[in-house]
Amino acid sequence: MRLLVAGLTGQLGQGLLEAAEGTDAELVPVIRATARRSATDRARSVFGRGPLSERTVEGDVTQPSWGLGDDVLDELASGIDAVLNLAGEVDWTATDRSLFTTNVVGAAGGLECARTLYRRGSRCRAYCLASSVHVAGGLTGRVPEARLGSDGKRTRYEHSKWPAEELVLDGASKHDAPAVVVARIGGLIGNSVTGATARRNSLYLLADEWRRLPGRVMPSFGAGRVDALPRDAAGRLVLRTVAAALADSAPEVVHVCAGEAAPRTDALVALARSMDVTGRLGGAVPLPVPSRALVWASQNAERFVDMSRPRGNALAGLRYLLLDRMFERDRLATAVGTDLPAPSLEQLARLLFELPTPEPRSVGDPAIARLDPCES
Repeated sequence: MRLLVAGLTGQLGQGLLEAAEGTDAELVPVIRATARRSATDRARSVFGRGPLSERTVEGDVTQPSWGLGDDVLDELASGIDAVLNLAGEVDWTATDRSLFTTNVVGAAGGLECARTLYRRGSRCRAYCLASSVHVAGGLTGRVPEARLGSDGKRTRYEHSKWPAEELVLDGASKHDAPAVVVARIGGLIGNSVTGATARRNSLYLLADEWRRLPGRVMPSFGAGRVDALPRDAAGRLVLRTVAAALADSAPEVVHVCAGEAAPRTDALVALARSMDVTGRLGGAVPLPVPSRALVWASQNAERFVDMSRPRGNALAGLRYLLLDRMFERDRLATAVGTDLPAPSLEQLARLLFELPTPEPRSVGDPAIARLDPCES
């Protein structure tokens, strides 16, 4: 399975690289050049020297067809099975222009690349767009793996992801090939083994801002959930989703997230505080906050006060931790199998709040063992 992939340098992209190790998946990165560095040089700085960097093609997801010329598309047409778009503007405080050009124009350009490759070589039979579970906006309860309607409670970021989904799904209905699947991604944290992370998203920002909480007050999250997966677990699910799309067995929308296994936010915070031996997470007083108030604040706060980038993203992150909802994974299970990841509460707490893993301790007292009557 040979995939043309945009966004490999991000958190999900790094998870995909980790998941692809030891499999038959061969990745061809699309990397943007800068004024001072070529795409290959940038790839080498991230991936190191090797086949992955040498396979890199220069492109830009904000341009039509990702900026890939006819000669590049002709060369790729006979060797690419699917196009995978992991690129996205995920700064929730970014400008409307940046959100639109990356998330909407990028989604359209990826679909056009997949169509062109199919027309020229008949081998590329799938296009997978990595979207976000947060297109659900202010929905609560069970969120289906299906197209969602308009929602006035969406943030600007969510308003850029939703039309991107609509655009590619509408385009898929007019063409037999390539098949299109939208993979809505939940929150991502670092690698499940090493904890390595490519960026510190709003979940990490919440941990960072802990000591600077105004008035030492933090929300009581009620029935809100933390829907997050380690990046390598999410990468494996995305690879399996693409394989299902190539086998014509993937639905048009799947949720790549913790779903029904997502823990309650209050439970996660309580466990993290109990495991924190430094006292860094102590002292905050929980205060009940109506979810509708935080939803409104996450949409409108920047209209009234100057919000730094970290504070703005942390506020949006609080919104996602407060809403009482569960993202269904039934269609994902149908496509990739029922062995879906369910990260433990302890694993999430340690990775999110960067708590050290305790050293293994021996059981019992060796001195007492010398008095074992079985040895006499």
